[in-house]
Amino acid sequence: MKWTESFRISTHDTDPDGNVRISPLLRYMQDTANRQCLSAGPSNEELRQRGYAFIVSRMALKIYRPLNCYDEILVSSWPCESKGVYYLRCYDIRIGDETVAEASSIWALLDIGGRRVCRVGEISDGYLGGGFDPPNEIEIPMRLKAPAGQPVQPAGEYTVSYRDSDINSHMNNTVYADIMCGFLPVDRRAVGSFCISFLNEAPLGCKLDVFTADCGGGKYFVRTVRKDGMINAEAEIVFRS
Repeated sequence: MKWTESFRISTHDTDPDGNVRISPLLRYMQDTANRQCLSAGPSNEELRQRGYAFIVSRMALKIYRPLNCYDEILVSSWPCESKGVYYLRCYDIRIGDETVAEASSIWALLDIGGRRVCRVGEISDGYLGGGFDPPNEIEIPMRLKAPAGQPVQPAGEYTVSYRDSDINSHMNNTVYADIMCGFLPVDRRAVGSFCISFLNEAPLGCKLDVFTADCGGGKYFVRTVRKDGMINAEAEIVFRS
């Protein structure tokens, strides 16, 4: 079942060219999904009280045209039929009848106390967040790989701070995109697609080493690595020409 919310893009959510940045766009999507769970139940807060939490594993976003300051957008989110240990959730963003962006995401339901991943349908609520709708056609890569023949170079360091963290005291999944874009050439701004794989959490205060590779044609590979050597996240970002 699709759930739709309306948003107006704010001046605070745009880049120097007036295009919406990726992280605010991801926040609109996440807020829409959270509102559906709040209505259909159980909400994130209810799950947490019972010792569970959703964690995002992978996400892929495609933007078909630039979205600008003060654009009024309709964001829809819906759960899709899932199996195994992964929950599939999709999104679309429209201006009027025009689809301007789409995304797919894969989530896992974590038993916090047992530190284990639950299988779909394991808890008594059945499928969380309402009924099914068919998935869109946005494919999510199983794993992003560094480009063959292109060196992955150190680009700098980032420390997870108050502004990045959420109620779990980890860097929220929606902030990664803007942080990663900040380590790429400043003349690259309007993003056409963004794929990310989350491998290990980044708690508040965690220091991350950032590595990038220029794949050519406006495509970049970004990897963040914790000081203990564990890969935190990997992403592929493609900018419009």
